[in-house]
Amino acid sequence: MTLDEAIRLRLDRFNRLYQAAVGHSFEEDEQWCKEQEEKLMPAWEAELQNECLKLGFATLEDYRNSLSEEEDYSPEIRAILQKEPRFLSNYPYDKFCLDEAKRLAEFFIGLGQDNLHESWDKFCKKEDGTYCNNFEFVKNIEAAGYHFDETHSGNTMGQTLLFAQCLLFHPIYLQYLHGALAQLTGDEGYYDDRTDLPSDEDIHKLDAENPLTF
Repeated sequence: MTLDEAIRLRLDRFNRLYQAAVGHSFEEDEQWCKEQEEKLMPAWEAELQNECLKLGFATLEDYRNSLSEEEDYSPEIRAILQKEPRFLSNYPYDKFCLDEAKRLAEFFIGLGQDNLHESWDKFCKKEDGTYCNNFEFVKNIEAAGYHFDETHSGNTMGQTLLFAQCLLFHPIYLQYLHGALAQLTGDEGYYDDRTDLPSDEDIHKLDAENPLTF
């Protein structure tokens, strides 16, 4: 199994989950979110504008500028602001981690060592044989000339390392890992359905039959 094949299986699985739950695929979710915002935003803006006019202000900015530091929005304005249409897609976040994981996996493959496990351990094991934490691991890799995307957060970095390790050593498993944002949003945000996971026996068999091929 290649890196691209493992990633495609993951995207296909999440596409099925999204399609079954909300009628569009995971890869279409970012565009769907944008379309929902565009559809609902005019009505929301009109409602906010009307409430500002009732208070004697042409815009929300005018109203905000009229308030002292001690004053807060009226209950009506605050209620409308809380209803602002915002649809945040998990897809860009997940895809970023996948792309970064592939790039990191390719770095390890590019080292040209026969044993990928030994190559990985070279960066994640200390001299006493114990494993270092993610921050130390990242520093070790960067010292070897690898450069992580500067926009990483702690969560995306952790997921990228997990995805890369999975790609290198158990690529068939990648499709079954939780969504990259699951730690923050929960599985429900990915419409996760764990009933499609193979049995331990089946997954071990699939894993053995699908080693990473370069």
